[in-house]
Amino acid sequence: MDTTHVKGKSPLPESPETYVCEECGDETAVYLSAPNPFNRGETIVGCPSCWSVDSLVRACWKCKAPATSGTPNAGGFRYVHSCFKHRPKENES
Repeated sequence: MDTTHVKGKSPLPESPETYVCEECGDETAVYLSAPNPFNRGETIVGCPSCWSVDSLVRACWKCKAPATSGTPNAGGFRYVHSCFKHRPKENES
């Protein structure tokens, strides 16, 4: 067993929250948000470039492709999002 996670250390960077728009392909760390006009208990998010609603997906920390998994960062309270190609070796079965 690799002890780097036991000691709280990670080879991955601190996790920036980066998103990719599935409509225009823009990558961004910020997004638009507003109350859902059809359900006030929900919030909708949108792309700041093309204004498309609910089209943002988390991006891989390395290549900006859509992320498929998350791994705790060094602090253990946020996740580093990775695509299948760049997932950490500790996640392989």
